[in-house]
Amino acid sequence: MTKKCGNKNCKQKGVEQPIENFYKDSRFPDSRNYECNGCKKERQKKWSEKAKQKRADFFAMYIG
Repeated sequence: MTKKCGNKNCKQKGVEQPIENFYKDSRFPDSRNYECNGCKKERQKKWSEKAKQKRADFFAMYIG
């Protein structure tokens, strides 16, 4: 079974990928996430870096 990544910025946009390249997620009809593993990891990494910077800014403001 194959599936296309739903991320508009995917490096493999429009390319059919094996279903194993998508994380399991029971919220979706086919029980797989709409983003391929690479896109999901990249998005999570960006979010983590942004959250880390926000925490640092918060503590710098109150702790000094």
